[in-house]
Amino acid sequence: MSDVVKKKKIKRALNRRFLALLCIILLAIISLFKIPDFITTRALEDLGFSSGAIRAIKHKNLDRQLIDGQYYSAYLDQEVQKDSFKSEYLELYVWEESLGDDDFLLYDRLVEKGYSEDAVINLFKELNFNELTPLLVYDNLDSTANYIADCIKNRATNINGYFHLDGDYLHPYTQIADAPNLNEDTVLVTPKYSLNDYIPQKLVPLSVEYAADGVELANSAYSAFITMSDAMNESDLYIYAVTGYRSYTDQQALYDSYGSQEEADANTPRPGHSETQTGLSVVVVDSANESLANFVNTSEYTWLKDHAHEYGFIIRYPEGKSSITGYEFTPYQLRYVGTDVAASVYESGLTYEEYYLLYLNDNGSGNQD
Repeated sequence: MSDVVKKKKIKRALNRRFLALLCIILLAIISLFKIPDFITTRALEDLGFSSGAIRAIKHKNLDRQLIDGQYYSAYLDQEVQKDSFKSEYLELYVWEESLGDDDFLLYDRLVEKGYSEDAVINLFKELNFNELTPLLVYDNLDSTANYIADCIKNRATNINGYFHLDGDYLHPYTQIADAPNLNEDTVLVTPKYSLNDYIPQKLVPLSVEYAADGVELANSAYSAFITMSDAMNESDLYIYAVTGYRSYTDQQALYDSYGSQEEADANTPRPGHSETQTGLSVVVVDSANESLANFVNTSEYTWLKDHAHEYGFIIRYPEGKSSITGYEFTPYQLRYVGTDVAASVYESGLTYEEYYLLYLNDNGSGNQD
């Protein structure tokens, strides 16, 4: 056999070996990518995810987090495939059956307030929206376990807008801050937020056609109250105001007129914490009975409960919410907050402090669109 033939055979053998080695290398490279992807797919399938959800999970790089946490829900499977999916709230999708912007905002507010993300996830896991929003009003809890148990225990009675708890979580007149949105119709005044010695910029006296002598309101509330009263008159319903603006000094005198601090706190707000100091609060009676005690039983109250928000007023201390507001149901005390906010508060079913701290609180820059 010639040297040329030998060389050709050796070259062909080397080429075959090179191609075989190249195939092995290619297969190894492919395996490096395909085998882990196959393992990931199987792990997600074992959790219960559909093929469409698995594609979306991989695209959003959520596979490791889901597998490590062993997270799955039918709702998560459905939502992760949507462009609107918010991956930063991944665990919420596991525990909730539906989520909206209000839920995400509430989650953020609770974290901003100082609760850990794990604590907030656990709260969402155990409680509903209306059980969570009071936490925005209360001081931060060292442990949420007792609060969760209290909410669950009282669920049978906390229906139709009521919210009662056995424990006391409000702690009024502690950790007091300045009232936010001063000089605005939306100013928040509670046992936690003080007006100090604030005086409204413009007060207007109501005529005796609409009020007892000497009753004044801030200009925006004055105009709205006149318009609302006239609308009620067209339905043969008549109210008049018995209390409007009360200064810090006058509230101090009223507070001091009680025999003890305990008695005073049970009957009136402390100076700086009274809605009447804003000039946006008005106490009304019906013209026929002129009785605060009986006002809840009048047609005038029924009308106000259903329509006051159309004129910018809310029932400031609604029925069944004293665990949140710190005040018993006060059907005759109205508060002007503007028509848009009043309508939103009415539709939400929240107390004003819950609504404000969720949607209007500038500290968290959250606003309701």
